[in-house]
Amino acid sequence: MKTKLLLLASVLSLISAACGVDAQLSSEASRTPAVFLADELATATVPIEVSATPPPVSVEESATPGVSVDNPVTATVPVESATPQTDSPVIVGGLDLQQPSVSTLFEKLLSRIPDSESTRSYVRLTDTLTLFQLVGGEPIPVGASGDVRSEYWMDRAMNSGGDVRVPPPAWPRALAQYGLSINSELYRTLGFDFVSAEQYVVAGVPPNDFEVAFGQYTPAATSLALAACECEQPEIRQHAGVEYYAWGDGSGSISRRFNMPFYDHVGRGARLLIRDGEAYYSTKDGIVPELIDVMQGNASSLADVEDYVAAVRWMSALGTFGEMMLRDSHFSIDDVVKIGTNTSSVMTSPDGSVTFTDYTEEAFRRAAEKGPLLKPFSFVLSGSGFDGRKMFTGLVLAHADEASALANRARLVDRIRVGATFARVVNGEYKDRPWSELISRVELVVEGRFLIARLYAVELGKTFIQGLAGNTILTIHE
Repeated sequence: MKTKLLLLASVLSLISAACGVDAQLSSEASRTPAVFLADELATATVPIEVSATPPPVSVEESATPGVSVDNPVTATVPVESATPQTDSPVIVGGLDLQQPSVSTLFEKLLSRIPDSESTRSYVRLTDTLTLFQLVGGEPIPVGASGDVRSEYWMDRAMNSGGDVRVPPPAWPRALAQYGLSINSELYRTLGFDFVSAEQYVVAGVPPNDFEVAFGQYTPAATSLALAACECEQPEIRQHAGVEYYAWGDGSGSISRRFNMPFYDHVGRGARLLIRDGEAYYSTKDGIVPELIDVMQGNASSLADVEDYVAAVRWMSALGTFGEMMLRDSHFSIDDVVKIGTNTSSVMTSPDGSVTFTDYTEEAFRRAAEKGPLLKPFSFVLSGSGFDGRKMFTGLVLAHADEASALANRARLVDRIRVGATFARVVNGEYKDRPWSELISRVELVVEGRFLIARLYAVELGKTFIQGLAGNTILTIHE
């Protein structure tokens, strides 16, 4: 147990990064996007036996546009190149996809979130259960409570070192990084905890963000737990005939930090609605009523946005996903080079030498300008997926027209081949890392206005997720 405690602080910091470092921040800048930060931000993983994969074979490039192929995993097709070729080892392949004709769990999550400018700007969809079950994860024992549930949650959060990246239960997001200290109390006072979350969605810009989870939730269990709790009882509020709980006046106070049953890390009380199999959460007045309006069909949801649904379905056609993230802005080069700049770090080695690292706008721009910029697109949906053998990054870019999507097919390949990431200045010397050192293979296809791709990491078991720093963005446009 002591070893787990020592490791957990590191793991929880990864959960915070993967589930949004912006949980600790309150400005829109905290959600400025960066696509495909390498494995430094990978979350919990589960070991799985993976069969050997045949070594890739180089493909001769020509000006012939790519075509669909029968085997989306191993087949390769020519792709038109927009820049001179290098000795890049990146292999280019095609995809033969069929969009699912039925709704997915991710679409169901979208259907719970109001459609607004804020929610369209940032959506993170997480399925903690499907991949976990796929790789043989065992369910929590029936009737488990207290320390048993906390131990189970901790084991899932810390299960690492394997080849399949499985996101841990981490809802509500801002509280999950403190799960070791509060998980048992949550279950005792509310009848659910972090283990209860099976799928969840977070959308919008703080403090106007929306959080909904599917999983092991029942109104009766929460009501009974609250009735038996010697703690602050909630105010019962009502909207459109639906009752929900509320604690506090919406303001934060360190004196109320983690007060049970449901104050957060800065002492803000929850607004909480529990339905059979669903939970709705916010710390701000007015959010839960909006969620109720959507739930009752009195307001439109993100599932009414046709391009969002189409993108989620194309992504689902690529494989099995644990996470997807959608962003609709801050991908122009002028925006990107400002994200995460003007920061520095200092490291002292055992031998006494000091390393100064600066993250500057000039360095970010230098890396961003390696390789062609993409043509403008409407939004990016990316995710961490599994194709039955390997983890990969799924990518869907939505465009105004098919011509832009076709042009970006070639430009994306070239950015991977000649572009760079992780730009920084170390002791006065510029450094970066080529994308081609991180990505070994890209498979892509254009379907109408959508560019759809799989990106495979050089090292098996490593994948790419969306980060928060401008020098980690692959999909930079003009």
